[in-house]
Amino acid sequence: MANTIYILSALNNGFFKPLTQWMSEHSSEKVELIESQHVNNLQLRCLLGAWKTFFKTKKGDRVVCMFDFQGVLLYWICRVFITNRKIVIINVMNQARPGFVHKIMNYLFKVALSDSKHTVATVTSKKYGEWLNEKLQMCTDYVLLHDCNYWYYKYAKDPNEEERNTIFCGGNNARDWDFIIKVAKEMPNVNFVMMPGTACYNYYVDNGIPGNIKMYPNVPFDKFMEEELRATIVAMPLNTEAPAGLISIFQAGINGKFTIATKTATLEEYFVGNENALLEKDIEKWKDAITYYLNHPEIRKSSALKLKSFLEDECSTENYNTTILAAVKRF
Repeated sequence: MANTIYILSALNNGFFKPLTQWMSEHSSEKVELIESQHVNNLQLRCLLGAWKTFFKTKKGDRVVCMFDFQGVLLYWICRVFITNRKIVIINVMNQARPGFVHKIMNYLFKVALSDSKHTVATVTSKKYGEWLNEKLQMCTDYVLLHDCNYWYYKYAKDPNEEERNTIFCGGNNARDWDFIIKVAKEMPNVNFVMMPGTACYNYYVDNGIPGNIKMYPNVPFDKFMEEELRATIVAMPLNTEAPAGLISIFQAGINGKFTIATKTATLEEYFVGNENALLEKDIEKWKDAITYYLNHPEIRKSSALKLKSFLEDECSTENYNTTILAAVKRF
């Protein structure tokens, strides 16, 4: 009897039911979705979900872990109990940072990702995989899996008329707020709209921000999208080489909005033919780029269309699902 393929989600809202259904239709084996118990703490949620999956599955079963840390936890639970599962770890996001806690995390990831007999890992960018291998001193053979251009990234409502000379920056994960605020201070005639999390908002508001910055914390989705699509340029300053900012970039790109971003190993994969929109972490270069693109709408439009085309062609749901199934079949 064939082993079951399980899909483990760190969410419990049915988000991966379409993927489960697709894999059921395209595989001769049974496919079952396991959702983690909802708790606010992400690490605890991952642990509970991995623990639940360990007891629900048996040796030899294949488990597709949609959140990388949850896959690593499941791997180590199996090792503790001297057994194994065949685990597909979807789109690793480890940042390989220094520090005691991060060193422990790096070790857990390194051992799990190096065990090609029991794990297959995907990365959203080939260069990021190479970077991570170098940082963690591994030689893991990753599967390239571009993030998925989900249907809901296309904003259904028409945003208000574009605001001239306005830069938008929003999101929580790995945004370099210090840097973009320094850029804004150097450009008093350009308006900046920033939407960080509450903690970042409180910190910067308490310490004072320039008059050309409007800052909003934890806004509803519609407000976020309206401000993003009204802006002249979407800016994505990042402080990591690991995958970050992709959701906002996808949202902007699929809606035809021009984006500039920090040049990282991950983003080079998505800005093919659009490399000039990727910038080194240098205030003068960002000032020059913003000034240039604000004054050249035709280039903004052309660049935005290139990104949109890439997302539609390379990041389709069909490509995403097919690649995950191929990764499962590596075992």
